[in-house]
Amino acid sequence: MDLVNLVTTVLPEMLAQAAETGAAAAGQVADQATQAADQAPQAADAVANAGWADAFRPIGRGLGAGLASLGAAWGIGRIAATSVESIARQPDASGDIRGAMILTSAFIEGVCLFAVVVALLT
Repeated sequence: MDLVNLVTTVLPEMLAQAAETGAAAAGQVADQATQAADQAPQAADAVANAGWADAFRPIGRGLGAGLASLGAAWGIGRIAATSVESIARQPDASGDIRGAMILTSAFIEGVCLFAVVVALLT
């Protein structure tokens, strides 16, 4: 695979995949921020009617879910960046690198989904 083919075909494809993954992670973070904002009135009512631990539980849920999503987005972004760098250095191994990148990104998204569910349910 020559450099022109890499720049014209493989690199735009990798950048499109990285952009889609980043957009999905940003959407998750925005959804969780909206959920946290929706729970703010409940937190205020809990402060007035119950103990402090119950009052801060919704805030902790929102923060936990948001941090899990941000961590996953950062990790997937790093994977995409290093994969593009690796393909630029060794274009012959682009198929193997791309496969490893997609598989690792899927594992990270699975762990993130589990973390968000645990944060919101506990």
